[in-house]
Amino acid sequence: TWQMAALEASTGNYEEIEPAHFMLAICKLGDSGFKNMMKKVFSEIEPSNLADLLNEVDEIRNLFIAHNFD
Repeated sequence: TWQMAALEASTGNYEEIEPAHFMLAICKLGDSGFKNMMKKVFSEIEPSNLADLLNEVDEIRNLFIAHNFD
């Protein structure tokens, strides 16, 4: 995640990594098993809450795709 955030920062010509770069990196993890990681990390929460969380991840991901931030 750190390396992805650094890449986002350098792509945007930022000298430092900012919180938005981490947010973009986290969202991009959806492409590489992020949902499976979420299921493991949040394995003890109510299944319906996990489903809601994963749906929110999908919504954010779809927004990035719709606005060509993919």
